[in-house]
Parts: sequence; structure tokens; C-alpha cells
Amino acid sequence: MEYTTAIYLRISSDDDFAGESGSIKNQRDLIRQFVGTHPILSAGKVLEFVDDGWSGTNFDRPHVKELLELTRRGGVQCIVVKDAYVKQKLNKRNNRTNHSFD
Repeated sequence: MEYTTAIYLRISSDDDFAGESGSIKNQRDLIRQFVGTHPILSAGKVLEFVDDGWSGTNFDRPHVKELLELTRRGGVQCIVVKDAYVKQKLNKRNNRTNHSFD
């Protein structure tokens, strides 16, 4: 089985950038550098999910929904995010399952 890593990027709609925000680019660069330094993460497929301009107050975002569904089906073995707060929210959302986002 090929190991699949997903990176998730998001910035609030409050960001005033036109097009893809600078913060998304910074998150992507930082996370891709991290993934590149960990062979188990970079050896397989690396998928990217971006919700640029979506509120972080809930999970009603198109690409986070897609990412979580793919993870539930076993299509993703690792999710990498920049912000530890996202991990905390994922764990809270999934506390009644065996999924743990570390």
C-alpha cells in the first residue's frame, strides 16, 4: 500500500489579498519543506487541499470536507497542517471515533 500524505491549507476570508493569498503560499512552502525532510511522508503520494478565503469557525468548507471523507475511507494516512489549533479542532470533532490527528 502506498502511503498518502495530505497537506491542508486555509486562510480566512478576512485576508485582503487578491487571488491566492500570500499566507497560503507561505503555508504551502513551510509544509512542503517539512514533508520533504521526512522520507516517510514524501516517499508516497502528497495531496494538497486548499480552502482559501473560508472561515475557520467550522468545518463547512469544501476541501476540508473532501479531505476528511478521503481520510475516513483510508485514502490518507497523514494530514499535515501548519497550525496546531487545526489539529486540536480535528481531534475534538473526531473524539467519538478511533481517529486521532497527532
